[in-house]
Amino acid sequence: MLKRILSISTWILSAAALVALLGFARYTHFNTPIQGLELIIQAQADGGFIDHAEMNQNIRTLTGIEEAKPLKSIHIKTIRSKLQDNPYIEKTEAFTTIEGHLKVKLFERKPILRIYTQSNQSFYIDHEGIIFPTHPYYIAHVLVANGHVEPITLGIKHTVNIHGKEFLQSPLKDIDVLANAIYQDEFLKVLIDQIYFNSLGQFELTPKIGMATILIGDSQNLDQKLENISIFFKSKATSQELLNYSIINAMYTNQIVCTKRDTL
Repeated sequence: MLKRILSISTWILSAAALVALLGFARYTHFNTPIQGLELIIQAQADGGFIDHAEMNQNIRTLTGIEEAKPLKSIHIKTIRSKLQDNPYIEKTEAFTTIEGHLKVKLFERKPILRIYTQSNQSFYIDHEGIIFPTHPYYIAHVLVANGHVEPITLGIKHTVNIHGKEFLQSPLKDIDVLANAIYQDEFLKVLIDQIYFNSLGQFELTPKIGMATILIGDSQNLDQKLENISIFFKSKATSQELLNYSIINAMYTNQIVCTKRDTL
């Protein structure tokens, strides 16, 4: 009986010692000065909207790393929130390592489209339908859309969701649908250079090959229209015939109607 009591007591003391040790280790860890910052930016292949050196310094100032503040002074939730105020950041990951470093990974927004409104206001739309501003130093090489598009207000955070109620009657929703459809097709993504929204509420496309304007009308039966365009251009890709057309009309069901250029 005594032996059993001693065994239980030993287990209790060991557990208590372990808890105390873990508590001490945790206290020591979080009172240790921040050892450094590891910043990773997942950006565009040809550069990006976020300058690494500038962002590195901003995070250092925000967290007090230069002042050798303890790890416990870092509020991860606040850091994420502050960084997400940057309109070019889609997602933020932040945590501290056992070595005492703050690790931050930023994911840049991925634009698929640049819009020019009637008043020459310009902004990007990303793959999730978030509108965000252009950058003073970096230009993303993406599809361009212009025409009869009214200017918009980006708001205090400089971003706005295109799926919001304020865009229910806006052509931007249909432009976004069209741009996404083009972006997801590897052939069309290379072929189409520009989207134009005309005064009749219809879409015109400018291809990178040939000299014709592609008419697709409104956004009805869009997938079928784009498939017809893709098939047509693939069949003519190695032919000089494309140079003879001024208009390639894909507004009709299952057919392409071409208008030849005036050679006079």
